[in-house]
Amino acid sequence: MSDRRNKTPLHFEIGLARPSASRIEDGDLGLSKDCRALVPWDEPHFGDTFRGFSGNYKINKVAPYRSMLANDMRTLLDADPDVESYNAYPHVMTYQVNDPDDGWVWKSFTPDLVVRLRGGGNRSSEIVVIEVRAEELQRRKSWIERLPYIQHAYWFDHGVRFLVYGESEIRSEPKLSNCKRLNALRWQAVIDQDARNRVLDTALRLMPDENATTTVEDLVRASGLQPDPPKHRAVEAIANLILEGWLFIDHRVRWNERSVIHRRPVE
Repeated sequence: MSDRRNKTPLHFEIGLARPSASRIEDGDLGLSKDCRALVPWDEPHFGDTFRGFSGNYKINKVAPYRSMLANDMRTLLDADPDVESYNAYPHVMTYQVNDPDDGWVWKSFTPDLVVRLRGGGNRSSEIVVIEVRAEELQRRKSWIERLPYIQHAYWFDHGVRFLVYGESEIRSEPKLSNCKRLNALRWQAVIDQDARNRVLDTALRLMPDENATTTVEDLVRASGLQPDPPKHRAVEAIANLILEGWLFIDHRVRWNERSVIHRRPVE
């Protein structure tokens, strides 16, 4: 989530006019492991879209997804080292909108995700609320009219940013495919600590400063690890170090044995 600092909604005119602040019953916005997914199946714009469950690595509580686009967003979050954890359909926010006919009326909104971003370096930990919405739906008049009220409520009443992602950001290639490949190589029950330490030490030796680079192929060769068919220990270790944020790749380039590895994030 490299754009995490770039979207701060400011809608002062709404705050000056509305009579009441928005409300969310869950104090931590639904990020706890005890959170129950509040899936609003009755929202009409979902119609007969695909619904299912998937195994997500950083989600605190297993939850269904309402669309394949939402599931792809979870794939990106799982592979993002900036993301510490998240929950799906975590809370219901009630807020007010100014209706031309009825004045200020109460509405409810259930976001797709609430995400906790890691702190580190010169940035602090942060919670953001995310809506995954097809770009066709984002262009609808009803959504365009609601959006400023939702952004304002989250920012001024709850101190968090509200971000909306569509297909052009979520399904950007080869980033999405890279993230799927990295997640598939994630260690599950057992961590190969020997391979991890060997590959990380070798990477630091091949890249003595933060501007240096190497390739997957060269790092695998230099690490001297023996393959464990059908899995390749060195490649798995590299993938997990990328997932942890120790090593970085350019997601504008498809990840393979010739991919360039960096010691710092690629802008």
